[in-house]
Amino acid sequence: NFGSAPSVTVGGTPLTVTSHSATQVQVIVPASLVAIPGSLDVQVTAGGMPSNALGLAIEAPPSIASINPTSATVDGPAFTIAVDGAGFLPTSVVQWNGVALSTNYRSSALLQASVPATDLSGAGDVQVTVLTDGVTSNAQPFTISTIPTLTQISPLGAIVNSAGFLLTVSGGNLAEGDIVNWNGAPLTTSFA
Repeated sequence: NFGSAPSVTVGGTPLTVTSHSATQVQVIVPASLVAIPGSLDVQVTAGGMPSNALGLAIEAPPSIASINPTSATVDGPAFTIAVDGAGFLPTSVVQWNGVALSTNYRSSALLQASVPATDLSGAGDVQVTVLTDGVTSNAQPFTISTIPTLTQISPLGAIVNSAGFLLTVSGGNLAEGDIVNWNGAPLTTSFA
């Protein structure tokens, strides 16, 4: 019963009708009306008679506050990553460098996704994002690192009660920030 000249308001703002029939009216909703999360009433007036109003939900875009874990090792086992944030919906999907992961919706603030072992085949940084209804969240970095291997230490021994000494550790996959441990206790370490 929209008649020949219906008018439409969204959130109380009159909008220009772009096309209509007896059962359907189309309008362009400007970005300014959907800039703030909430709900807007949509109403059609035809022949001077206003229709009932229906709510148009304006959702906040998805955002990630943190992920857990934040790193793994190359060729490690499959695991589940927890993504904490806001604006998640049951249709939200966790993405691994833009590729969708099998995702479980827990709440509007928590998603869990399965990361297969095949996604851990090379060292480097991965960007974790959430895609919700075509909108992508901010990215959180995830680091895939290699396991350090030791091939040599120098010197090979020390005399009891001798003075402290400089221990040189050589190997592979060593990186800035690695710590040398002496019987499980961290030593002051510099990267060469």
